[in-house]
Amino acid sequence: TLPSGPTDDIIINGVCTYDHGNTDICATLTINGTLTILPNNSLKVTGTVTLNGGANCLVIQSDATGSGALYGAAVMDGAGTATVERYITANKYHYLSSPVGNAPSTVFPAQHQYQFSTGGSTVWNSCWVPITGNLNAGQGYAVKPTVITTLSFSGMPNAGDINYAAIMGVSNPSGYGLGWNLVGNPYP
Repeated sequence: TLPSGPTDDIIINGVCTYDHGNTDICATLTINGTLTILPNNSLKVTGTVTLNGGANCLVIQSDATGSGALYGAAVMDGAGTATVERYITANKYHYLSSPVGNAPSTVFPAQHQYQFSTGGSTVWNSCWVPITGNLNAGQGYAVKPTVITTLSFSGMPNAGDINYAAIMGVSNPSGYGLGWNLVGNPYP
């Protein structure tokens, strides 16, 4: 059932595909089954989203026409996980951030994946270093795949306020890149 207003509490007990074409608003969302949000559809939740349906009980799809979205949630809770897709084209840079917590850097294609770091470089292009470890919420990453791909982030979606500590590269004697940061949208 689609929310009819911002005070509705929605509970998904079976398999539900959200293809309403608008942005609907609800107060809380509890997923005991599976919810798939199709591309070009968005759902705003003003309170808590609870994922109880197990692994990948929430799927937010993306394709060449656009991406689905779930936003506004103050809290993401539960033992379940989500899969958030991001469609990206080939042979050009895309600047992205992870929409889930603790996503591994291996979610990005192996070629041309960078994070910004001012760690002592005196040349602007040298401020881009390969991504290692897990992705930080709010940190932006530069990715240039050689083929069209749909990235698939799995985990608990980010919600609420995300604090990202900006980096000031004081060790860079030339001034290149000092104070520059690539910050991304950390929400699904």
